[in-house]
Amino acid sequence: MIDSKLKLYWKDYSAKLLRLDNFALAKMGLIQSRTILKIENYLIVCAPYQISMKKAFLFVVLNKEEIPFFKKYLEKLAALKLTFQKSLNGIPLKFFVWVIIKGISSVKGKENMCLIEVVYKNCPESLINIIGQFFELYRTLWEDFLKRKGKKIYINRESSMGLNYNNFMECFIGNRVIEVKLLSLSVNCLIMEVPGSDPLLKEGYEFKSKLYFKSYRFFVKGRAEKITLSMNGFLKVTYNIQFVPELVEIIRAYYTSLEKQEELSV
Repeated sequence: MIDSKLKLYWKDYSAKLLRLDNFALAKMGLIQSRTILKIENYLIVCAPYQISMKKAFLFVVLNKEEIPFFKKYLEKLAALKLTFQKSLNGIPLKFFVWVIIKGISSVKGKENMCLIEVVYKNCPESLINIIGQFFELYRTLWEDFLKRKGKKIYINRESSMGLNYNNFMECFIGNRVIEVKLLSLSVNCLIMEVPGSDPLLKEGYEFKSKLYFKSYRFFVKGRAEKITLSMNGFLKVTYNIQFVPELVEIIRAYYTSLEKQEELSV
């Protein structure tokens, strides 16, 4: 019988679709390259795009002849093989989910790429647990984001070591990729020095950047809230950013480590 924790996961999260970005794949341990959709005797390698406790959307490569052929299997039974690197002994967790094929559609702008929608006949408890755990983690990171907004960490030798920051950041301004110096960070704001000048880089300009840590390399999106000229001739940019789970997790680990050090020193 399904335990109370899984019942709670089902109640809270069964209707939610999870987009499988790099953070979700890493935390869930889903091995994309080992996802297989079995339709009768045909084995189709898939790249999961979105997943939930009730359905999944899968990217597959089908040519023009294969698309109408596999559309014959709409509303038919198939088996979805999922593989997760989640077991304690290092052996991947594998299971099949019986599914009904609900849709096959071409992806606009990508030749031979299709999106297949499948609905589960029954969701395995292991999958409920994996998805539920991820949503719980995401919820706690969002709560941390709200709690730590505006709480700056100034970048120096000591804080860089505590954050496992590689002291490397890039900004994408128009067609240019610019290496910048990070001065401080918080969950919702970065302050940095940008060398030179660019007519695009003005207050209100929206752009993306990439941060390099030992644990993650990830993009952030935001906009230049304030730009001033520093004494060394660089532009000092206050960059308000959107919620990024990787960054929030890194900052949370940093503060947790500081708190433990303070407890040991008492």
